[in-house]
Amino acid sequence: MSTSQFARVTVFFLLLPLNAARANDADGKLSMNLPAGKPEVFERVEISVNGVPAAANPFDPESIALDLEVMQPSGQRLRAPGYFQRAYDRKLEGSREVLTPQGEGSWRIRWLPLEPGRHRLVVTATLAGMLAARGEATIEVADGRRHGLARIEPNGKRYLRLDDGTPLFLNGLCACWHGRRGTYNYDDWLAAY
Repeated sequence: MSTSQFARVTVFFLLLPLNAARANDADGKLSMNLPAGKPEVFERVEISVNGVPAAANPFDPESIALDLEVMQPSGQRLRAPGYFQRAYDRKLEGSREVLTPQGEGSWRIRWLPLEPGRHRLVVTATLAGMLAARGEATIEVADGRRHGLARIEPNGKRYLRLDDGTPLFLNGLCACWHGRRGTYNYDDWLAAY
């Protein structure tokens, strides 16, 4: 065996344990805290997820990502990304807002059921693109009384309507922006309306 062949074989055997260790990393278990009651169709469901591995920057989706795949009763699949949230205390120092993180933060997923029946939920966490943890659950969704999602009406394509055909008229004023005072500016503007 030549030196280069020996080096390739050695590298191959050295990488085997590394790949096996990566495969074992996916043995992590995620748990989902589902709502206590039975959600309805078109009702936002917020799920907190425990067991998500730590990452240097939980806000960087290339470093860590949390995703939900929903198998609906009809067989269609939906995907919803998760997000990391952390509470902050805020204060003004002079005319500038300063934020201080509070607690460790938590992982959440928001999902909107589109049909009634039993749904299978699979949540996965990936670190640097590699599967790190997984969890499964089922949830029963009740038929609801909500009007549905906003869409462009199909005939003239000039107006919005909800899934059940109810017209959607939007009125409002957007005159907010922030400056050095951050969210304190919004406090002032929203109180004025």
